[in-house]
Amino acid sequence: MTTLATCPAERHAQVNGRRLAYVDFGGDGVPVLAVIGHFGRARMFAPLAAALAPAYRVISLEQRGHGHSDSDGDFSREAYVADAAAFVRHLALGPMITLGHSMGGVTAFQLAARHPELVSALVIEEAGADNRQPQIPHPVLDVTGWPRRAATLHELRRQVEARGIPDASYFMESAVEHDDGWGFLFDHADMMASQQALIGDWWADWLGSHCPALLVHGADSFILPTTLARQMAGRRPGTVLRELPGCGHWAHDDDPNGFAAAVRDFFARVLGHDMSFPCEWRKLRPRISALNWRQHLSQGGSIMGKKEKVKAKAQEIKGMIKERLGADTGDRSREAGGRATRVKANLKQAFEKAKDAFKK
Repeated sequence: MTTLATCPAERHAQVNGRRLAYVDFGGDGVPVLAVIGHFGRARMFAPLAAALAPAYRVISLEQRGHGHSDSDGDFSREAYVADAAAFVRHLALGPMITLGHSMGGVTAFQLAARHPELVSALVIEEAGADNRQPQIPHPVLDVTGWPRRAATLHELRRQVEARGIPDASYFMESAVEHDDGWGFLFDHADMMASQQALIGDWWADWLGSHCPALLVHGADSFILPTTLARQMAGRRPGTVLRELPGCGHWAHDDDPNGFAAAVRDFFARVLGHDMSFPCEWRKLRPRISALNWRQHLSQGGSIMGKKEKVKAKAQEIKGMIKERLGADTGDRSREAGGRATRVKANLKQAFEKAKDAFKK
């Protein structure tokens, strides 16, 4: 599990009259909004942020009533989506690639459907378009009997696991020491209300956006059935399904490397970013084409395209990149066993296929 020692300091934003907590993992890469699920914390995405850096900058949001984010008692889907939309506008980085786990995944694809101008692409981990019985046998985790306080952190964990939770690590990320003992940051009644509000048919929202989407499914999940995951991918154009064997509902924890690889591969397809490119190229490209790729992806397009659309601009940018990379090409080749050759080949291929990303 992620700890504060491996995570940047928490920040806060005033959004819709309340304070929302978030973690910005930093960098100059393409911004990615990551939205937590029920009982989650923003720092849970630290391993993914590290795996995607420096090409991508992950900004993780703690939704209302979670972690250190405020709540006004409204846990409707409309309230969650309104918060996410206002947060993206607060960051002024939209449209953003938006990633969400579980309930955060529902928030993400509802944001894309209801505010398409704010979302360029989706990564949905273990979030279903139908969250009702009998499709989902147990859509609500009953936490009404969970301890409010315990003398020690160990005792708090023991009491939670005694209530049928085999491994309480995920929930213990929200445990803190209060004046009267150890307890959780979330309110038990709030979490019950939020889970109840998530029960519903969300097919219209899932099918209501047109941006590229990756659906990550833990093959052993007890939350998202495999049949539903495959239906979701089959019914929504532009959706890629990745099933991770041996993983459950928390696939990002069960197989961090496999989860990160699935996300990286999807980004490479959608944005045309080759993660084997040297850092200079990955940093230079977003700065040159930031406005263009945001506009292009918001319309459901891909950065890859045809040569004739970019002739003059491609040559100009190619010269800039060669100038940046030329000084150390020899060293890269010797140190990485021909990496410079691959870089040149990748650059040639990218400029052969580039389309709207480099247009003025």
